[in-house]
Order: sequence, then C-alpha cells, then structure tokens
Amino acid sequence: MTNCLDRVKFVLNPDAKYFAQIMHKIAETEGWALNVEDYATWLNSFEKFWFFAAIDKETDETIGSVTMAFDRSMSEKEDENLYSVGVYYVHEEWRNSGVGSILFEKIMDIGKGSNTALHGALKMSAKYASKYGFDKVPNYIHEFASIPIENLVIPDADPRYILKDLKDVDENKVVAYDAAICQRRRAKYLHNFITTANCNVK
Repeated sequence: MTNCLDRVKFVLNPDAKYFAQIMHKIAETEGWALNVEDYATWLNSFEKFWFFAAIDKETDETIGSVTMAFDRSMSEKEDENLYSVGVYYVHEEWRNSGVGSILFEKIMDIGKGSNTALHGALKMSAKYASKYGFDKVPNYIHEFASIPIENLVIPDADPRYILKDLKDVDENKVVAYDAAICQRRRAKYLHNFITTANCNVK
C-alpha cells in the first residue's frame, strides 16, 4: 500500500471524529494541548471557520489537517481583520507526499492578501517563513509541560481579587474589556471559550 494522493480526499469541516483522530496524533507526537471539544467550540464561535481534513479513503483516518479562523476588527477596516491558521499537521508517513502542500494552499487561497497569523511548530518556522512568508515572529514562545497533580500547590486566593462565574457578572463588560485589548469582535467566541467545559485552548 503506497501513500499517493489518489488515496486522499480533502474535506471541509467534516464530522468531529476526524478532528479527534488527528488531535490525538498531534498531542502524542507534538505535545500540543488540544481537546476534541475544541473543534465544536471553534466551529460554533468564529464568524468564519475552516477545518480541512485530509482523509485516507482506504482507512477512513485523518492523515493531515489545517484550521483557519476569521476575526473581524473592531475598526471594521478590512486591512485590520485577521485570519489565524493552526492545527497544521501531516502524519509522518504521509509527509513529502503533497498532502501538506494541498492543505496549506487551501487555507492560503481563502486568506490571500489578508493579515494572517500562523500558530505552528517552532521547528518548522524557517520553512513557513521561506515558503509562505510567515516571517514576522513574536519574541516569545509557548512552552508546555506535564505536571503531576500531586506536585501542585494551590496558593490561597489574593484577598484583593474576587473570582466570579461568568453568569454572575455583566458579560457585556467582559466582552468590552476583551475588545479593548485585542481589538477583535469576538463576543460569541469569548462566551463559548469561557463556558465550554473541556475546551483546552484557553
């Protein structure tokens, strides 16, 4: 059985089981903190959201993926809107088959000429910069760690602050605060992000 493109179908926003398949592989090989519920949260929160899955027709397994979300700017200026790309991954045995290039081109065609941010593997930065122009890099990186819970020490709450459930505050004020910081219209995303029980991407 050879890994050729004839065996692959590319599907937009498929059933959540295809996200779960690739999510488990990404967590295993890259250590990214994803959860099956993230897909539904993203799909139901962003004004526009795309999850392209490369699915092996013979095994019905997801062998590659990429996502993109659209964030509208508070200014309503088109050149301040933002597309965010992530979950770009191809199973190791399918790399150099063309699957990754097809997936990425689908995303780049949608966001062509617009502000686009990429959340990706640090080790792939040089390739993303040279091939796709993602060469503006922040001066920080995300570090992930697995900490056994028996080693956690939860400090006493600082008496200067009160923690409240979202239902106990004026959600519009939370949305306005968020908009002032990020300059994005994302009330729906923010609500779902806070209230979804198992959404890891917080």
